[in-house]
Amino acid sequence: MTRVLVLVVAVIAVAAAAGISLGLLASTDPRVSGVPVAAGGPLPLPVELDPEELLADPNAPPMALAPPGGAIIQQGVVRLPKPKVDLAGPRRVGLQVGHWQTDTVPAEYGTRITFQTGTSWEGITEVEVVAEIAERIKVLLEAQGIAVDILPTTVPVGYLADAFVSLHTDGDGVGELSGFKLAHGFRRGPFE
Repeated sequence: MTRVLVLVVAVIAVAAAAGISLGLLASTDPRVSGVPVAAGGPLPLPVELDPEELLADPNAPPMALAPPGGAIIQQGVVRLPKPKVDLAGPRRVGLQVGHWQTDTVPAEYGTRITFQTGTSWEGITEVEVVAEIAERIKVLLEAQGIAVDILPTTVPVGYLADAFVSLHTDGDGVGELSGFKLAHGFRRGPFE
C-alpha cells in the first residue's frame, strides 16, 4: 500500500512539474497574468496630470477607455491585444486632418487641445490647406483600389489602417523654418 501511495504522489509531482514547465498551469497572480478590462471599460493612465490642463473634475483620476478588443492591465502597464487584420480585404489608409474638429474632442483629451486650431497665413488656415491635400490624396489612392478614411482630430476608438498619416502644416510664426516630421505607432500591421 505504501508503494502505491508513493507512486501516486510521484506521478502527481511529475505531472505538475511538466504542466508548469509547459505553461499548462497558469499562475493566478494578477501581477503575472494581468487583469482583463472589457471594451469601453476604464483604463488608468500611468502619467502625471499637466498642471495647466483644466479637467471637468479635478479630483477624478486620469482615465482612458479600453478599445473594442479590450485590454489587460499587467504589472503597472496596459497591454492591448493584437488587432485582427483582414488579410483578404482592401488595404486601408487613414488621413488625419490636423486640428480639424478639435472642439469636439472627448474630455479625456483635456481642454487645451480644444483651442489648438493650427497655424494660418494671410487668412488661410492649416485645416483648410490640409483638408484639400487629404481630398487630393484620397482621389489618387482610391483610383488604385485603396480604401481611404479622412479623419478629424479624434480618431475613432479601435481604428486600424495599413497606413496612418496625420497631416499638418506647422508654422513657426515668421516663415523661416521648414521641414517634416515622421513617427509611427506601436500597432503596426503586416502591410504598413
